Amino acid sequence: MVDTVLYAVGLPTALMGTVLVLAILLTPLRRRGVLADCCLALCLPGAALLSFVLERGMILPGSEGWQKWFITAWVLLCAAGLGLAAAGMGRGRQYGPTAVLAAGVAGAAVALWLVLPGLDEAGARVTMGLKFALPVLAFAAAAALRRDIVFHIGVWATAAALSMTMLVSANITLALTAGALSAVAAVAAVVLSVFPSSAPSKRVGLGAAVGVSIALVMLIVVGQIYDIEGVAAWRWWLPLAGVPALLLLPKVPKTSSATGASTMLALCVVIAPAIASIVLAALELAAASPAGF
Repeated sequence: MVDTVLYAVGLPTALMGTVLVLAILLTPLRRRGVLADCCLALCLPGAALLSFVLERGMILPGSEGWQKWFITAWVLLCAAGLGLAAAGMGRGRQYGPTAVLAAGVAGAAVALWLVLPGLDEAGARVTMGLKFALPVLAFAAAAALRRDIVFHIGVWATAAALSMTMLVSANITLALTAGALSAVAAVAAVVLSVFPSSAPSKRVGLGAAVGVSIALVMLIVVGQIYDIEGVAAWRWWLPLAGVPALLLLPKVPKTSSATGASTMLALCVVIAPAIASIVLAALELAAASPAGF
């Protein structure tokens, strides 16, 4: 099991983490904030994609050995592509029109073309499209708050909680996939905390928000559909509430003496749903084994 984790989580983390370090900290590159956003848009879903491919391969739809849930890899690839496009278009601090466009493209594409069990009726397809579109808008709005490190700590916690929930549902491949995304989000948070004076203040933008939100929702959707252990539906979606919860916090000026307290409150808010989810999953995993963990 350790070898599998090192292969399916460690390798994607090492590769994507290296790209992030170079793009965000290397002197010739770090002066362009949009480049950092492009790399985040690529590396966060890219880590999940690489982990899934290492475990299951990149099989063409309809070819020999194809199973419906293998569409996960292709959706993760599209998430990275749409994130890159959004990063190039959404260079301002206000992402409104571009975010709406990205959400519309993601929702419409899913509603029209995604093939998974239970999507045989028009109503189910519209609902599925909304499941992808609304988180894109929420994550884009959260990214616009300029809490870059807090944003990625929230992504790290969300993906870690999903990985634990995947273990409860007995889907090891998706647990490793979510684990790789979580690990790269942690690397992103650490790298972004190193703030050279020559780096622009805006390094996390719409691209990262679009790419990671689509990737997280896809993992939730596939995990829930292929859950063989009967995990409650609300537990799949609970961790996703952390990052959008930043929108509920009052805005504190950077010059205010309350900035530190505001940051701590934001950290608590973004990780609270994930912690609750992790605790529930840990209790179930411990109860499932006579010897505990």
